[in-house]
Amino acid sequence: MKQLLKPASLLLYLLALLVFFIAGLFYAGLTGAGEGQGLAASAIVLGYGVVFGLFALVAALFFAGYTTQKNVVAANRLLALMLLVLVLAAYFLGRTKAPDGNTSPAKEMSLKPTAPASLPGNSGQPPFLLNLGTTGRISSNHYAEVVKDKQGNTYIACFQARADNQDYILISKVNPQGQVEWKLGTDSQGRATALTIGPDGHIRVAGFFEGRLALGDCTVNTAAGNLFIAEITPGGECRDIIINEGRAIPFNIHANGEGAVLLAGIMGERLAFGPTVSGRVGREDTGFLAYFNPAGRCEWIREANASIFRIKSDARNDFYVTGSFNQVFSFGQDSLTTTGRFDDDGFLLKINARGAAQWLRQFGSKGVRRYGYRTNERGADMVLAGDGRVIISSQILPPDDDEHPGLVLLEYNSEGELLTEVVVANTLKGSVVTLTGDDAGNLWLSGTAGDTLHLQGRDYPTHHSPNS
Repeated sequence: MKQLLKPASLLLYLLALLVFFIAGLFYAGLTGAGEGQGLAASAIVLGYGVVFGLFALVAALFFAGYTTQKNVVAANRLLALMLLVLVLAAYFLGRTKAPDGNTSPAKEMSLKPTAPASLPGNSGQPPFLLNLGTTGRISSNHYAEVVKDKQGNTYIACFQARADNQDYILISKVNPQGQVEWKLGTDSQGRATALTIGPDGHIRVAGFFEGRLALGDCTVNTAAGNLFIAEITPGGECRDIIINEGRAIPFNIHANGEGAVLLAGIMGERLAFGPTVSGRVGREDTGFLAYFNPAGRCEWIREANASIFRIKSDARNDFYVTGSFNQVFSFGQDSLTTTGRFDDDGFLLKINARGAAQWLRQFGSKGVRRYGYRTNERGADMVLAGDGRVIISSQILPPDDDEHPGLVLLEYNSEGELLTEVVVANTLKGSVVTLTGDDAGNLWLSGTAGDTLHLQGRDYPTHHSPNS
């Protein structure tokens, strides 16, 4: 009994308890214990440390009672060395650990949870909130776009709802301090739906209007509703307005490095921009792509029976288009099909300035998820890396036995070969909204999630309701 209470023995108990408590915490971290458990995660990790420490304490009591003091002193030295190693390991891991919890660096691009203050393009400016005055109708999120320039200014294309129950165009510029510098179109009925910034710094805005469109000094009057494309300087001066003949609504617009513009939307039986005309047989609306050269003249219009979510261009000024289609999608000589009218798949199309398809790719699970509901698989957004890689944020449904809906990053090279797939899933329903990249090569993904976001082998609780 006296041996158990000697100073060397008491030190043994303390060191054993401390060393194995820390070892238990390390073990919990290595095995991922507590991940995805929300607020209970810390208690689970601490529980591992307590259990390890108690077992070590019991073992130390038996060891001190049945051995000599010389062996106890030797054990203390060994435990002290182990404690030093654990402390140093914790220190260096803390310095090298990536923000997403991975101790190994990302190979080329990383995706990480982060605080709002460190979002890309923030440049130390305080956040701001603007009330655009749009409606809460379910279609509203398809009729707006926000683009930021290199100086930190924000350009917004959307609409405002008025007391007369009509929508009025709103095109505005907001400086980095959150101050609105100018507004255009506020007296014209319609909606501004898409926006892009050209290499000259001018913005091109697409939308539609009813009867009269006034953007500063530019005014257009027509007998019916029309699609429009407007060129506006950073100072808010309207330089030109292009309108169409026929019924159409634009949803996407993109200017490449030469200043050429690719426009996407839906059209009726006929669409024309000047002498360039596209006609079709049938009463149902269909998608279209229209190309405008740097001088603003429409050179071609192609039917594209798909929902187009994003357009980008590369250093060679070729265009990339992604979205979703149902049953059949044809462009030029290339054609894709799904397994039925309830099956929507995603696609990625590369085309040149002449409107020729370079390649066309399809992604999505085969078959119908359940009768009566479309699978709604799609390419939601896109990032073009400097080395020619194309990264698509896509929504792909998993097999029925998979607990994670498939929110997937697909990486292609410039020749259309699939390089990698990264699953970014959550335990309940969710969807990808936007994807962007920063100068450091990181990817930033935003969207909706359920209780838990499953990212690169780890679970991140949202701490909100299943509809977060």
